[in-house]
Amino acid sequence: MPWKLAAMPSGQVSGLKMLSGAGIICGLIAKNIAMEAERLNSLQSLLTDLSDRAAELRRYL
Repeated sequence: MPWKLAAMPSGQVSGLKMLSGAGIICGLIAKNIAMEAERLNSLQSLLTDLSDRAAELRRYL
């Protein structure tokens, strides 16, 4: 049973699409996982930067 993949304006996926015969859910493809990893790395970098800045401000004050 194929399902439609409906993307919302915010980029979120409201449904899943199943590839016929393969049994693979398109919502869980490697591209999306890589994008999530990039987002996590970016957030980690931002948090590290903020932590460093906070430490510098504490030393300054």
